[in-house]
Amino acid sequence: MDGLLWFLLIGLAAGWLAGQIMKKRSMGLIGNLVGGVIGALLGGFLFGLLGLSAYGLIGSLVTAVVGAIVLLYLVGVLKKTEAFCQVFQKKMPCGLKPCTAFSFLLLTDN
Repeated sequence: MDGLLWFLLIGLAAGWLAGQIMKKRSMGLIGNLVGGVIGALLGGFLFGLLGLSAYGLIGSLVTAVVGAIVLLYLVGVLKKTEAFCQVFQKKMPCGLKPCTAFSFLLLTDN
């Protein structure tokens, strides 16, 4: 349980830092914080693919920030594509927009 709390706190900090670094790609405070938690997972995956490993609090924070920056960049690119406009901007038959963690990040207008 203690590890999960640290993971969430590091992800939140990483999302905020990534939002500060990538001003033009920022998704607002809440979007950046959620993106930081998802980015922490993405950063760990990417570091694993590259054969890199990070240790300690600072290493975890660097990994999470890198993942959050990559996520912000990818979301920014996806928001500009025609496919995004066709897939994610349409409403579902019930009138609601798709509600998943990833589409939440894509649909934020902050």
